[in-house]
Amino acid sequence: MDKNITSRFKVYLQFTTELMIINFKKQLTKITGQRGYTIIELIITLIVLLLIFPITSSIVISVLRYQDRLNKIAILRIEGQNIINFVRSHIRERTYWVYSNDPRSPPDTVECAASPSFYSSSNGYDIATSKPDFYFVTENELNWFTIFLRDGRNLEFETEIANPIIVNSQRVAVTSFSIYCIRKKNFSSPVVSYDFTLQVADLIPGVNPAKQTFIFHDKFKLQIN
Repeated sequence: MDKNITSRFKVYLQFTTELMIINFKKQLTKITGQRGYTIIELIITLIVLLLIFPITSSIVISVLRYQDRLNKIAILRIEGQNIINFVRSHIRERTYWVYSNDPRSPPDTVECAASPSFYSSSNGYDIATSKPDFYFVTENELNWFTIFLRDGRNLEFETEIANPIIVNSQRVAVTSFSIYCIRKKNFSSPVVSYDFTLQVADLIPGVNPAKQTFIFHDKFKLQIN
């Protein structure tokens, strides 16, 4: 049981306990003015309360768990859209070329320049060389950007003038990332498509992790014609 559910259950438990005490006091006040059946009434009242308490508590826990799951799904959607917006604003509007090697280490290998052509990367990162293998390059070929996943948790964005920054927040983990470009015709611009999977960082106990995971997809055309 996670911290949010535990705290809310404590509030519910305190409220239920106080309600039991109030009812007990009412029964105690009632029996002081009556004769006969007072002990039996008190025992029945206690038994009923003890029977109701576990049932209501399990219902409350289920409701709180479901509400927490909805909150996690909302977080995944927000975080996924934030990543897509980041790529669109930082990469899509300025990219003309795709390189499969570091632009700082010529000769340059331009991908999807001719048609038909296809180039893909599983994480945007080559484990063998410990370097990204999918670079976006501007028209003048002086500026470049790359986005990649190398630790199975954080999606990183790097430029020629800055060290990598983490795109996603710590509320989620990026568990997979793939990217590719394709050019079908010479008169059409190359298309870059990418997919990534987000999972909440704080998984809900007892809930299938697959139900706490979202897959996102987006694509855009390069500026070159």
